Amino acid sequence: MNLYYIERKDGSEWRDVCLPTKDEDLARNICSMKARKSSGMVRVATYDDREPDAHVVCLVGAGDWEDHGGA
Repeated sequence: MNLYYIERKDGSEWRDVCLPTKDEDLARNICSMKARKSSGMVRVATYDDREPDAHVVCLVGAGDWEDHGGA
């Protein structure tokens, strides 16, 4: 089961906005709400222990929504 992390871009790093969730739809909704309140980038991502980088599920910034497909 994947954990979905909601993260905000802070300089060159991604920082957690809230605790991760197991519900992808909930993560996407939180991401969308957080992006509306911010001028920065917010994303939903999952992490695999075998890979150093996140798998981005969706990315939101400046009112735009970019879906990267389900995990």
